[in-house]
Amino acid sequence: MYAGPGNIGNEGAGVVLEVGPDVDDLAPGDRVMGILPGAFGPVSVTRRGLVAQIPPEWDYASAASVPAVYLTVHLALEEAGLRPGETLLIHSAAGGVGQAALHLARHMGVNVLATASPEKWDLLREQGIGEEHLAHSRRLDFEERFRASSPPVDVVINSLTGEAIDASLRLMAPTGRFVELGHNEIRDPERVAADHGGVRYLPFTLPFDDPERIRRAFAAVLPLMESGKVPGMRVTRYPVDRVVDAFRLMQQGRNVGKLVLDMSTRLRPGGTVLVTGGAGTIGALVARHLVVRHGATRLLLVGRRGADAPGSAELAAELGALGAHVTVAACDVADPEAVRALLDTVPDEHPLTAVFHSAGVVDDATVTRLGAEALERVLRPKVDGAWNLHLATADRDLDAFVLFSSGAGVFGSAGQAGYAAANSFLDALAHHRRSLGLPAQSLAWGRWADTSAATARLGDVETSRMARTWGVEAISADEGCALMDAAADTGQALLFPVPMDLAGLRTRAASPEDVPHLLRGLVRVGEKRDADTGPGTGTRLRAAGAGAERRALLEEVIGTRAAEILGHPSGHRMESDQDFLETGFDSLTLVELRNHLREVTGLRLPAPVVFEHRTPALLAAHLDERMGGEKAGDTAGVPAKPAGHEQPTDGMVTLFRDTCADGRPEDAIAMVRAASRGRAVTTVEDTWPVEPVRLSEGTEEPALVCFPSLVMTSGAQEFSRFAAGLRGRRRVHVLPAPGFLAEERLPADLGVFVNGQADAALRAADGAPFVLVGRSSGGWAAYAVAEELHRRGRAPAGLVLLDTPLPGESGVLPLIAASLPIVTESVMARASEFELLDTARLTAMGGYLGLFADWRPGPPPVPVTQVSPVDPVRTPSGEVLETRWEWPGQHGRAEVPGDHLTMLEQHAESTAAAVEEAVAGFTRARTGRSLVRRLTGRVLNRG
Repeated sequence: MYAGPGNIGNEGAGVVLEVGPDVDDLAPGDRVMGILPGAFGPVSVTRRGLVAQIPPEWDYASAASVPAVYLTVHLALEEAGLRPGETLLIHSAAGGVGQAALHLARHMGVNVLATASPEKWDLLREQGIGEEHLAHSRRLDFEERFRASSPPVDVVINSLTGEAIDASLRLMAPTGRFVELGHNEIRDPERVAADHGGVRYLPFTLPFDDPERIRRAFAAVLPLMESGKVPGMRVTRYPVDRVVDAFRLMQQGRNVGKLVLDMSTRLRPGGTVLVTGGAGTIGALVARHLVVRHGATRLLLVGRRGADAPGSAELAAELGALGAHVTVAACDVADPEAVRALLDTVPDEHPLTAVFHSAGVVDDATVTRLGAEALERVLRPKVDGAWNLHLATADRDLDAFVLFSSGAGVFGSAGQAGYAAANSFLDALAHHRRSLGLPAQSLAWGRWADTSAATARLGDVETSRMARTWGVEAISADEGCALMDAAADTGQALLFPVPMDLAGLRTRAASPEDVPHLLRGLVRVGEKRDADTGPGTGTRLRAAGAGAERRALLEEVIGTRAAEILGHPSGHRMESDQDFLETGFDSLTLVELRNHLREVTGLRLPAPVVFEHRTPALLAAHLDERMGGEKAGDTAGVPAKPAGHEQPTDGMVTLFRDTCADGRPEDAIAMVRAASRGRAVTTVEDTWPVEPVRLSEGTEEPALVCFPSLVMTSGAQEFSRFAAGLRGRRRVHVLPAPGFLAEERLPADLGVFVNGQADAALRAADGAPFVLVGRSSGGWAAYAVAEELHRRGRAPAGLVLLDTPLPGESGVLPLIAASLPIVTESVMARASEFELLDTARLTAMGGYLGLFADWRPGPPPVPVTQVSPVDPVRTPSGEVLETRWEWPGQHGRAEVPGDHLTMLEQHAESTAAAVEEAVAGFTRARTGRSLVRRLTGRVLNRG
């Protein structure tokens, strides 16, 4: 017992990882036990003299139980000068020190008296202690009992306090030695000697600072134990994650012998553990945990880039400092030959004992636009990699084969069709391996709080959607490691390790549609209510009066739900005049908001309703008008169809679809171009019908003025994800092309369009420097506007084209060769997915294709950079469109992940970074030109 804080975990057993230059009698791989100061963990550094080799027949737990107690007792009795024939009183004789003292004393031929709790007396009786020499350790009658049955005590091994010390001293002979092992009540040696006839009071602490003395003690004790002359310790093992239970047992005095915390797991010592994705965020987390918690000493970290992966060298150094031998290898696990070659490098003396497959790629795509290449990107690392590892290790004796899957495969996840399929394969593979008698476990993780390379692009909106849909909370690194260990203890093939927000699910359970089917067993699903006793939202809306009353309620419903979708804390509400796009909505989230409104209003609402009425106030007014009547209950609205089940009834849309499906996309484009000529038009005398849409505010200059594409999906929402990472830093405005909404007019000619957008660009810039950014065919508009502003003397600082084709070039999208599948399949599939397909949008596309039919760009009026995706477009029918276009006079080029469509969706963050780099180049060039002009002016002024 210690009066104050003291170190714990000062002994143990394990394998030598490394030795100092002066150690010549131990080598890495030797098994040792000894004094390891502060070593409650898998790795410790100690002095050579404090450890000894473990006898061959001993296991680690038995060895770990020896050093502290046997060395303490041996040295304490040596200091006390205990001699054969003397009488020794051992307090708490059933504990670790007590048992060591009993065993050594019996070997020395010493008369032993022992105290212990009565429930432990049988153990002491079995070890030869007579009934008259046993007493209760928590009562003071041992003094009377031992005085009657034994001569005076020569040596006491004490761990008791208070009056028990005085009672023990009264039992001692004048030449006695009182060895105090406890530190809770230290007496004055001179006072003890004076009061008890010269008894020597000897406080004792194991001399950690005297390695030579420890070495001699080992040399004396171990031969006795190896020969069986002194028995080993009775050991109770606890896994280290049950350390609290072990200490509680010890605190209550219910332990017998030694308690040993077992740091080892199912992973055999000295084996090689393979971790795929080893340099990634999750792979590195797993590697650290295997070393620190599970004592792994050899790691094979695998990734496609190997040692060239960012952070791999630092990780290897960190793990090496912890005592692990780390190999970082470059290997594409989707290649079976590469996997077999990799495993051939594992040395026989350190065989492969475990596989942790954490590699993976997220490439968002819904089923309707799940192309072969996107599917290949997701399936290769997860599915092919797992299968190749399975085949290559099927004949090896593995302790673990752990697959890092995802909850996306259990619940499904919006926009992650391929990713969900890949993870479902991992889950099935775990069951398959189990059926073959092979170890396997698939862990379908939820959302990790620490972002990885695969998930770093997910923003608050995406993660909020996960939480709302699944009712899950983020997993911290420590929590994830604990869940992984807990999962291993279950022995199940498939587990879903994720913290659940049950309180949130209960709140949502007011309506069956609000809780995913697979989770409805966790909460009680009842009738939907907004409050404990209040009526449902739909009922309240139908009961409210048309006009101000109902609009106010609709604004509240829209604002509250919008805030939830954006991931704001409970109780927040989007302001009535805030633009949905400005706050971070994109196509997926706008559809989600539409679905909710369709449910509570009972109206059939197309997804573009949110694009067309972009603030809660405007949308509420529109819905109020649609619901009609003095009371909405008078008309009750039309019951809503489930999301995604509406088919267009628009004749133009049907004809366009049918013509494309018939293999005549040129005719389809010609048809909408002709139909566009029947649209009302805006002339130069009219007020420009659209205003810039602000997506981001910030103080950095120049501002960005963006032009969306000129196809069916055109709109400010195309730049929503792009602007998300710039909010708070740089102003981003989008100039929608007029005519894509039914009530808007098309420009009468190209001059009207270019002049109107040039004026809008200047209004958006508001006097600050600016850069124009055009997406795809929107790059034509941006280039034409740049030419116009240059003529006015108001040129932008630069122009960035986001994968914009060059007009007049063969294979252009979609002007000259309108039959290219990027229009007729990929873009139309996207338009259908988000319900951005109606007569207005089709004829607007046709109108703009007509406006730019004969347009050709002049010499670049400003510096131009083209940002191109690395992947071609692959259509659902399997056709491929390369989009690496070059413009004459182009100043720069940048490449970003993804394809023509995804570069502003799941890869929007990378595209924004490329644009930022281009803007920085424009700024440096402009600064340089300004400096030249200033210096030239100074020279001219001086004559």
